[in-house]
Amino acid sequence: MMNVNESAPWSEEVAYVFMPFQDFQDENGAVINIDDRSYGHPQLRRGKAEYRCGQLYMLSGRPAPSRVNLIDGTASEFRYDNMGVYILPGDIK
Repeated sequence: MMNVNESAPWSEEVAYVFMPFQDFQDENGAVINIDDRSYGHPQLRRGKAEYRCGQLYMLSGRPAPSRVNLIDGTASEFRYDNMGVYILPGDIK
């Protein structure tokens, strides 16, 4: 069924790959640049994705991760927050 009211929230169960950040802070407590972070093992997870006004709002009860912008300003193929990197099915072309 198509959602004709784009402002109405809707949700669906999605499978996604999660790669946790390791060493999010250095030994002095300073935040490490995203380019310098290491990652844990990729984990296949399932969770609820909720969309509001066409934007991803929640993922498994957590605030939705943001899109990472590449140097040329285009959107990358993954999302991240301070826990790790989320790769959703729609991110893979």
